[in-house]
Parts: sequence; C-alpha cells; structure tokens
Amino acid sequence: LGVALGPDRMTVRRSLLDGVWPAPTLAHEMCHLIQARLARGRGREVPRYLQEGQAHAVGERFRRSTGNQDQRWARSVVRVILEATPARVRELFARFPPRLRVRERGRAPTFSDEALGAFLVEYLRTRVQPDAIAALGRLNARVGEGRRFEDAFASEFRCSFEEATARFAKHVADTASNPARRLDGTIYEGMAGAMGGGGRLGQGA
Repeated sequence: LGVALGPDRMTVRRSLLDGVWPAPTLAHEMCHLIQARLARGRGREVPRYLQEGQAHAVGERFRRSTGNQDQRWARSVVRVILEATPARVRELFARFPPRLRVRERGRAPTFSDEALGAFLVEYLRTRVQPDAIAALGRLNARVGEGRRFEDAFASEFRCSFEEATARFAKHVADTASNPARRLDGTIYEGMAGAMGGGGRLGQGA
C-alpha cells in the first residue's frame, strides 16, 4: 500500500487515497520516516521486524483515533499472531538479526514477519515497558548517536534483547491453547473471537 524511501520521502498507491485506509497507512509510513531520521543512516542496526512492529502499532492506534471502523488490516495481523509458534518466532529472530549484513539489506520482511513484529511490540508494551512504542523511538535515536542496538535496547527496556525475545517465545508457547490470553492487554485484545472458532492458534514447537 505504501513504502517509506529513506528519511525524506514516501510513496503510496494512488488507489489507496480513494479507500478507507489512507490515514493509517500514511501514519505507518510516517513512522518509518521518523525512524530513519532518528537512526541517521544506521537503521540496519535495528531488526526490521521491530521497526515494522512499531509502525504497525502507530498505524493501528491512529486508525482507531480517527474512528475508522475498517478492521481488515488488524484482523490480518491477529490471524498471524494466533497462528504463531515458538519455532516461527525464533526463525524470524534468526532471519533478521541486528546489524544486517550488506548483502542481506535488500531482504524484505513479509506481512507475516511484520505482524509478528507488531505482536512483539505489544508484548514489550504490556509485559516489559509500558512506554514501549516511544521507547523504540528513543532506541533509534540512541542508535543514531552511535550506540550498539543491544546496548540501546537494554537502556530502554531494562533487560537484554536476548532475554526479551526468549520471554516472548515462551509467551507464544504458553498461550498455544488460549487465544484470549495471547492477546490479553494488547491493542488487539478481544479480537480472537471475531476470527471464527475463537481463534486458531499454532501448535508447533
């Protein structure tokens, strides 16, 4: 629907402007522009799914703030969240590490990767740092000042990134049979029932 091109420019499909999604999409892409400006060319330090997760958090909150009732995008995110398994999230963490090497920078996250990033951001907000969305902005600024991602993360979240992601994977495992609990406290809370059959959760290891 749209894409941010560095710190100063974004592009969106013309057809988007005639639909119900323009404002949330623009908010999402504006978040990426701000991330790029804060990181000052060092954005590759930050895992892609974490940047996308913050942008999803901003876009979804903006959608709700404007009274936009179209939940298709949010439901697509919830579907991925409910199907997530610990193995899937560990694969994501391995595929998009901090400091992505030059030859891998063109590797684009899929929608599923982005949705899991959104889930991780909500997990951080509800169980680690209530100010997580703003903290990720400060993290980008610290990276832009020359800090390593892991050090910037620890400064903002008071735990290591490795510990946070391990706890997140455990949460995915612990909620494998409980859709409501998986979404508890997140911006998607209460949406599991709207997915049909109470939500379908991944059962993998």
